[in-house]
Amino acid sequence: MKRILKLIVLLTCSMLLLTGCPGGGKKETASNVKAKITITEKKGANLLPGLMPGEDKGNEPVSETFDNVTVGMMIYSGYGATVTVEKLTAEEIQLSFDGVSFIERTPDGSINLNAKSVKKLTLKRGEQKEIFTEKMDPSSSLSFKYEAE
Repeated sequence: MKRILKLIVLLTCSMLLLTGCPGGGKKETASNVKAKITITEKKGANLLPGLMPGEDKGNEPVSETFDNVTVGMMIYSGYGATVTVEKLTAEEIQLSFDGVSFIERTPDGSINLNAKSVKKLTLKRGEQKEIFTEKMDPSSSLSFKYEAE
C-alpha cells in the first residue's frame, strides 16, 4: 500500500513539473483581455442577387460594436435567438447561440438549408464570419468580427 501511495505522489509531482504548476506566469483570461466585437445584421433583401445598394433603404445593414466584451455577456438578441460570449482570450472568442437556428455558408458559397445549426462559433483575433437564418429567400445574416489587445 505504501509503495502505491509513493508511486502516486511521484507521478503527480512529475506531471506538475512537466506541465507546469497552475498560477505560474501570467495567463490570458477574460479579466485581462480588452476585447471588442462588431456585429453587422443584414436583413433579407440585401442578400438577394441583383439588388443594387440603396434600392431598399429599409434593409440597410446595421452594425453595432461592443467594447470591453466579457464572458457571459449577451451581445445579440433577434430572430428569436440570443448570442452570448462563452469563452474569451486575446487570441479567440467563442460565442454560443440559443433559440432560432443559424447556418454557415458551404465551401462553394451556397447556403444549405439542411446543414447542421450553429450552436457555437469561434473567431480568431481579426477574423470575421457570417451566418444566415435557416429559411428560404430572402435570408438574413449576422456577421461577427473579433478584435482584441
